[in-house]
Amino acid sequence: MYKLVLLRHGRSLADDEKKHEGRYDSPLTAVGIEQAKATLQEFLKQDFKFDAIFTSTLIRAQKTAEIMNEGFNVPIIKSELFMEKDNGVLAGMTREEAALKYPKASFVTPFSYLADGSGENLVLLQARALQAIDFVLKHQPGRYLIVSHGGFINALLRAILGIQPPINNSGVIFQFRDNGYVELDYFTNEHLWIVRSFK
Repeated sequence: MYKLVLLRHGRSLADDEKKHEGRYDSPLTAVGIEQAKATLQEFLKQDFKFDAIFTSTLIRAQKTAEIMNEGFNVPIIKSELFMEKDNGVLAGMTREEAALKYPKASFVTPFSYLADGSGENLVLLQARALQAIDFVLKHQPGRYLIVSHGGFINALLRAILGIQPPINNSGVIFQFRDNGYVELDYFTNEHLWIVRSFK
């Protein structure tokens, strides 16, 4: 059996700057660091245990993983598979600037690319989510913390639960606060996923 915790990183500088983040490699703010420390204490209080931590290679996720690992002292496995959705030319652009330069299309499908045809569409994002799940399951059954990003954790959950990507912003979207997380169990012999909690 696999026990997985999917954890979104804490508050980043781009959040405060109201910038599109995606692959824009924004660090955690002081608030984000304190959020990660508080989540670590919450996990220790609940007696969470992990055999390893998987993390995105973006610095806001890596820093969150490093802080979490102060309480667990397990291997940290970094992979680009867990990075946030590639939002192409929007990365690092303020939301106001992006709205002026690249107005949203009137209709968006999962195959639609972002501004200027750049970045990663939702079909490619969900395909990468499946690759990330496969990457985790290539490791022996155990307890794993996965530190990633809100958009990518959404893609992971949709892939696990068999939910299609949103069409024109309609569909299923999981709202993660800073350092929000979801606990999942996976029973390989039955291909059974159990969602334990969503916080």
